[in-house]
Amino acid sequence: MNTLKNIGLIECGGKEKKFQLDSTSSGNGFKLVKVLVRNSISPDSARKQYPMAEIVDHEHSIIHDNAIDLVIVSGPKQSDLPLVAEALGAGKQVRIV
Repeated sequence: MNTLKNIGLIECGGKEKKFQLDSTSSGNGFKLVKVLVRNSISPDSARKQYPMAEIVDHEHSIIHDNAIDLVIVSGPKQSDLPLVAEALGAGKQVRIV
């Protein structure tokens, strides 16, 4: 039985609201597999910050990936609530930080 939860991270906020999840999390039952970083850093910087994950350019790459168990939405604004609703509608566990 696989108890490892695959995580998709969607960073909505600016640089001051950056969420930190490192590669040691896989030892705690979590594995960061995909990241979307909106408006805060370049894709190259995101690859350096999250070398263990695939950097994607659209939230649907995370929300509609059957391998993703948990979607973390970091720094959402009021306008990001439909994103949270879509993730829940797709059967994902969602955490807002």
